[in-house]
Amino acid sequence: GMQGSTSAAPSYNIHHDVSLTTYCEHGTPAVFQHPNPTEGHTEDFAAQFVDDNQQQKSLQGLMKHYADELSQCQTSAEINALLVRVTNDDANRWCKYSFCAGGLINASKCFWQLLKPTQCPNTGKISYASAATCPGEVVLTHPDEEDLSDVIPRFEPDVANRTLGARLPPDGNVRAEVKSRYEKAKQWSTSLRKAQLSNSDCWVAYNSCVRPAVVYPL
Repeated sequence: GMQGSTSAAPSYNIHHDVSLTTYCEHGTPAVFQHPNPTEGHTEDFAAQFVDDNQQQKSLQGLMKHYADELSQCQTSAEINALLVRVTNDDANRWCKYSFCAGGLINASKCFWQLLKPTQCPNTGKISYASAATCPGEVVLTHPDEEDLSDVIPRFEPDVANRTLGARLPPDGNVRAEVKSRYEKAKQWSTSLRKAQLSNSDCWVAYNSCVRPAVVYPL
C-alpha cells in the first residue's frame, strides 16, 4: 500500500489520475488467471482508492514481462528475489511520479506483504511463507535527495491493516476485524448508558450510528 496522493478532488483528477495512467504504462502488473479457462486472464497494476494506492505483483506477471530474467533463476529464492526487486523498482517509480505531480510518499503510512502460499496435500489447508523463510525489503529513495531512503514496513500475511474501514489480512482471518468491531460496540454501549437520552433517542442513535459502524465490513 503506497500513500501520498492528495485527497483534494481537483488535484487528484488532474495530477494523480495521470500518474496512475503513466504507472500502468511502465509498471509491472499482477496477472490473475480466472478459474474458468475460457475467461482467460486479467492484469491489475494498482488499485487506487482516493489517496491510497495499492500496487500488486505476481509470478505470472513476471512470466509475461521478465521472462528472460525469470528463466535464469535456478532456485525459488532467486525467483523471490526477482519479485522483490521488481516491487522495489515499481514502488520507486510510483514515488517519482507522485513527486512530479506535487505529492510526497509518507513511508510510515505505507506497508507491503509478500504472499507465497503452500497447500498441505493431506489437509488442503493453505499456509503462507513468513519473512524469515522468504526475506526481502522494499526501500524508497527520495526523488530529490537520492542519499536519503526509507524502508517500507513489511507485515506478515496474517497481519491486518486498516484499509477503507476494514481490517482484513491477506490470509483471510478476521481476528483483528472482530476485535475492532467489539471494541467499537463496547464504546458505543458505554456512551449510550452514560448519556442522558430518552429510549427513543437511544434507538435513533443505535440505528443511525452504532449499527452502521459495527456491520460496515460485513
